[in-house]
Amino acid sequence: MALDAKDRTFYEAEIARRQKRIDELEQENRALLASALKQSHENAQLRAHMASALKSKPQHARRADTPRS
Repeated sequence: MALDAKDRTFYEAEIARRQKRIDELEQENRALLASALKQSHENAQLRAHMASALKSKPQHARRADTPRS
């Protein structure tokens, strides 16, 4: 089944439109992935900082939610 020129032009335009959208989505996906990786790195740094701060906390310090006797 051969396509006439009109149908061929329509399908080629549709393919180009869909490919453009795919390219846009791939670019958005890369940006989101980069953002997620950056956030993950920042979270790891914060966890390390918090762990270090907890280790250096004096043992005699009381928790704020501990009732006084």
